[in-house]
Amino acid sequence: MSNAALYLRYLVACVITMFALMVINGLLVAFTDFDLGSASGVISAILPALDAGQTYVRRTGQPLDKGRMWRLSSVFTLINLGIGVVIFAAFAIFAGAGFLASFANIGLPGLVIILIVVFALYVLASRIFLGLGARTALKHLNQPKT
Repeated sequence: MSNAALYLRYLVACVITMFALMVINGLLVAFTDFDLGSASGVISAILPALDAGQTYVRRTGQPLDKGRMWRLSSVFTLINLGIGVVIFAAFAIFAGAGFLASFANIGLPGLVIILIVVFALYVLASRIFLGLGARTALKHLNQPKT
């Protein structure tokens, strides 16, 4: 399975996961006043990575090597970041200056530091769950059929 196919699979799964999380969060806020907050962002990164790892092993029957998993995780994080930038831009356009003013308090150096730390954590989380998905699918394939 090519990297491009895995990237497309991740992109589709990420968009579906983000949409589902927005609906679930909206329902939670409407009925219970509970907000998922930043947890939904992490979930939208790890579930598609888990799916990509499982899909790769199911289609090829082979485990992913460690170097390739790190490269895939980095690109997965960039895909997730790209989707986030599009959503951020949409909110900035539709919500106006009030939305952007909330980021002015942080300042550019603070924002850059936050983005670097979050990027590193997302790469690590994607790598862990990509490997977990691959190992789980590999174990399932190697189980004796009853």
